[in-house]
Parts: sequence; C-alpha cells; structure tokens
Amino acid sequence: MSIFSLLFCKTPNSKKEKFKWFLLNFRNSSIIKLRRFKRNISNKKNIWSDYSKHFNYVSEYYPAKNIMKAPIVQKTMFDKNARLQKIKSKKLLHTIIDISNEIESSFFISKTKIKAWLSIFGSIIEECDVLEPDFEKFLKSRYLIEFGPGLGFNAEIYSRTYKTKAIFFDLSEITDLRSIVFEEFKKASKNQILLKPEEYTEINSIFKRVSKLKEYSFFSSWAFTESPLNIRNQFFDIIDKSIMTIIVSNPKFENIDNFEYLSNLALKLNNHQHVYSNLGFLEKVPKYLQKHHLHLFINKNYKK
Repeated sequence: MSIFSLLFCKTPNSKKEKFKWFLLNFRNSSIIKLRRFKRNISNKKNIWSDYSKHFNYVSEYYPAKNIMKAPIVQKTMFDKNARLQKIKSKKLLHTIIDISNEIESSFFISKTKIKAWLSIFGSIIEECDVLEPDFEKFLKSRYLIEFGPGLGFNAEIYSRTYKTKAIFFDLSEITDLRSIVFEEFKKASKNQILLKPEEYTEINSIFKRVSKLKEYSFFSSWAFTESPLNIRNQFFDIIDKSIMTIIVSNPKFENIDNFEYLSNLALKLNNHQHVYSNLGFLEKVPKYLQKHHLHLFINKNYKK
C-alpha cells in the first residue's frame, strides 16, 4: 500500500480532502517502509474495508511519534478539536491528567488536546455513574471486553481507575497500529503493569476466551454500532452473559437505525435492565454529537 494508491480510496470523499490527506501523509510519514505486516486487504466494499487501507499505510510508513497526526487516525480515533469537559471525580481527573502527560511525552501532540479528547470519555464514565449508581462496583477488578478500542487510551483510563483487565477485539490493521502506539507509550508510562490488554482479531478466538470468564462487562464507544449487523449478531451471547454492557452510539450507520436496533436488543436481553441518555451532558460540543446515545444494559442478577 503506497501513498499514491490511497488517492484511489473512496475515503475521503472529496478531491480537495484527498489532496489534503495526501499532503499530511507525505509530511508525516516516511518515504521508505518502516515496518512490514503480513495481511490480505479486504476487497469488500464498505467503509471499514476502505479505512483499513489507510490504517495499513500508517502502520507501515509512519514513525511512531507521528501516528496521532495521521488523517485517518484523527478522523476515526482521535478528535484533536475536542472540547475540554469538566470532570468532577478527582480520581478520574488525575488519571486523565497523568495519561495526557505521558502521551505528550510519547508523541508529537500537545497534552492540552489530549486532555480535552480524553475528558469526553471521562464525562461518559461519569454519566454512567448517574445512570447506574453501582457502575464502579460492576467494573472494579473485573474483565472488560472492548469492541473497537481504537488507540486504546480509553482502556488506560478504566484500567487505572477501576483496576479492570482489558480484552480487545478489533480489525487486524488497527491492532497492528495500536501495538506500535503502545510500544512508544510504554516508554513514558508510569503504569506499565496495566499496559497489557489481551488482543483478539478473530471472532472464534475471542468467543473461546470469553467462555472461560466467570464475570465481565462489555464496552464499545461507537465502534459496535458502526459495524455490520452480522458482526453485531455474533456478539449477542457475549453481551447476554455480561454483568454490564456499555454502548455509545450514533443514530444511524449506513441504512441501519441504531437507536431502533438498541431498543430491540434490550427486548432480547431478558436478564438486563436497559437505561440510556443522549450525550447532552457534554458541554460545548457540536449539536449532532449531543444527539448520540449512551446505553447501559445491567444484568439484574447482579443488582440484588
């Protein structure tokens, strides 16, 4: 995958944006391949197969310290324009500040932008506490399966705050990219013990692993409801057996009404209580983002 071949991808849509991405990639990547990953790029025509080509390029040509400057990373994983949210919990705030400082030491990005970006997730955690008063009790010192963890820094927040053990499921291209990010991040991290999430890219493999767990929660911020229905359906048993499932979702993915999908999912999860809210609690963010939803499915057997 060369920088020129990315010009033939559908993402981004406009010619102007394609040229902008080309220049950013040219400025921040290496002319020669820095790494080599063996994989077959999917020919399926959907948004994530197109993204995969960009992720593959970044993982092979970008110096580690520049990865957060990659346009595909900023489009899908890291919002450099995020607005800083007020975090009430001192423990959570200190964790976000520590991680922000470590990220700034590891990559060419300012801690101010990182802190604002991470504070979005911090606010989502605090809203979970509002929706479910026993939220921390359900998470603490248990496994948390994260679907589509992106760069993996949300996991850093909940792992350090609640001492959870992360299990990741993601595309192989993103898993490769995250492995580069975490290697660089370890050099500045004060909490290297927690930087060992289990990684899975094959559905059968993660099913086998989860079948051995007695207690776990399931989490996904946007990625789960930006996946095809056949993938979502395969994760039903994992969600059904979870202590708690947390899903952040936009209203629609391709031709799927996500809010209707989540309502129907709630009806199928007989052992779970369903609570949700929109993201109106986020301050100074675009109105479209405030219309996205936070859904919690809490196992009733653990509420007793």
